[in-house]
Amino acid sequence: MINLTCWLCLPVAVALVAFAGLGEVLGQSGLLFYASFDNWPLADLAAGSRAPLKNMGGRIATGRVGGCLALDGNSYLEFAPKGNIGGTACTISLWFRPRDWGAKKYDNILGLSADNVNAFHLERSHPGGQLRLVLGGPDTADGAKTRSLFSREPLENDRWVHIAACWDAAAPRVELFVDGKSVAKNTQPGPTPLNVPVFLVGAGFGRLGRAIKGDIDE
Repeated sequence: MINLTCWLCLPVAVALVAFAGLGEVLGQSGLLFYASFDNWPLADLAAGSRAPLKNMGGRIATGRVGGCLALDGNSYLEFAPKGNIGGTACTISLWFRPRDWGAKKYDNILGLSADNVNAFHLERSHPGGQLRLVLGGPDTADGAKTRSLFSREPLENDRWVHIAACWDAAAPRVELFVDGKSVAKNTQPGPTPLNVPVFLVGAGFGRLGRAIKGDIDE
């Protein structure tokens, strides 16, 4: 599932969740997007559109709990970001099981941009295989102007991991969590996404060029 909120980041039993609003957590107001992928490749709840704009081959399969979104490296979902992603502060959390981590070198689990402008990419760091969170803003067309946070350990094939990432431009603060533990944090001013152009699940920078092979679940 995918879950989006903001700002307090906690492990939640969902595949993809998004919240908006400082200190909001699952179960409180501020939930923007919730997709369990138990039965269909669309959101269970959404402040914006529930249905994907594009389904490039994503399918429902047996997952960690119930169903999951299974991606084969040549597939992804694209949702409308309007209403589903927080503006200046947001938290995104999901469960992920890589199947061939590193097949695309910089495999992208999720992206809110297809390039460096207003970037939010959950991707593989090369060559070590750690999880990398890339953040950019309106003026980061040059990738050297983006900033990154990294997990301490590489992700392992066929092992479920819970991932959560938060940003708050006003604080300022960005933080990356793996299995409920904070693994990286930055409280210095820097680029954060604003008016994100896309909402890609299973892809990010370059879309299919970095599409993952793996499962997203609750």
